Amino acid sequence: MSDFENASGVEDPQLPAVSRSDRDRTLEAMHGLEEAVGRAAAGDLEGWTQTVRTALERLETAFIEQRASYEDPIGLMAEIAQDHPQLRTWVRQLRHRWIELEASARTLRQTLESSTDLHATYEIRERVRWLMGAIRHHREREADLVFDALEVDVE
Repeated sequence: MSDFENASGVEDPQLPAVSRSDRDRTLEAMHGLEEAVGRAAAGDLEGWTQTVRTALERLETAFIEQRASYEDPIGLMAEIAQDHPQLRTWVRQLRHRWIELEASARTLRQTLESSTDLHATYEIRERVRWLMGAIRHHREREADLVFDALEVDVE
């Protein structure tokens, strides 16, 4: 079975495209959130909070959509786990970490919604920086996994 065949053994060119689409959607949401928290909060705390909330909601949606791809039994990650048993643990770890990152984004939005003063924006910004770093790290590990799976078949 090739790297992009579905469970029936039929090559599915959509698998890499779906994964790329998920990654692009998440990256766009990340950029939107970074832009939102980088705006000045002083003078318009309510506007800043609404903009950041909207950006966090967009990121949460991207998380949910990419998690659906992780959980799809004929998705790219499932194919890698099926075709490369030595990579199953890695796939499982990435899926669990993604769920944790999704929960972190949700908690951050809830914290934002309960914050009422300017000083809370510093904490929000710091937590967004941490979240962006964690997502980037996850994306790098995910890319490494896909290329490792491709390399296994080449050898």
